[in-house]
Amino acid sequence: MSVKLNSGSRRRTLIVVSLVLVAVIVCSLVAYWFLAVDDGLIRVKNATELRDAVNKAEVGVPVNIALTNDISIGAALAIPPGADITLKSTGDNNFFKLIGLDGQNVITVENGGRLTLDGIIITHEDGSTGTGVGIAYGGTLIMVNGEISGNLAGRGGGVGIDEGGVFELYGGKISGNTATWGGGVYNRGVFKMSGGEISDNTAKPAYGYVDSGGYGGGVYLQYGFLTMSGGEISGNTALQGGGLYGNSTFVERSGGEIFGNTADIGNDVYDAP
Repeated sequence: MSVKLNSGSRRRTLIVVSLVLVAVIVCSLVAYWFLAVDDGLIRVKNATELRDAVNKAEVGVPVNIALTNDISIGAALAIPPGADITLKSTGDNNFFKLIGLDGQNVITVENGGRLTLDGIIITHEDGSTGTGVGIAYGGTLIMVNGEISGNLAGRGGGVGIDEGGVFELYGGKISGNTATWGGGVYNRGVFKMSGGEISDNTAKPAYGYVDSGGYGGGVYLQYGFLTMSGGEISGNTALQGGGLYGNSTFVERSGGEIFGNTADIGNDVYDAP
């Protein structure tokens, strides 16, 4: 037996269905945008939310993202072209960790991407390998607070700057990283240091002899430019250039300090040919 609805019943049914669909869409949008925006911050608690917040960034529109706890990111977090992302932690004095996957960068700033670090710790678990932040051609990293520490890589334990990449260091600490070339920073691009600290990093040769690395405990320049007007490079260790390894032609210093570093050749600075 079939039942026919009159026009009023059909209308009410359509209204109910439409309201349900609207509610579903609204709930989806709420989930989509996390409803975690407060004081201009998008708060994220896991890797999925963090990636979504980064990937939804509109070109040229600054986005402030705050970690609410430590996050194991898995595969490298890519800051895409045109994105302008700031990462920080909730809480005044509590830096949360962004932990990378073994064998990969924690973060990669892609061509045209812009990342500001303002109060998180970029790191790997003990024994894992990978650069803290890799800056690709045309990418920009700005660091004003926080740490890049505990990373182990071939080139650039803390930060690896590719040709055409830019790193501006205003504050925070790059410390306790290890690499074959550039324990703290490996630079083929432009590195502007006006504050912050690069300390207690190590450059170790890959096979125990100098021709296999061990250059630039704090900073290694491979045809990259360093402009240093503030901050300090201290307590780093290498075979050559405990603090800084690089050709002086590519270094412009108007301030800052390089002291207390250790190396077989050039404790603080090694002027490479």
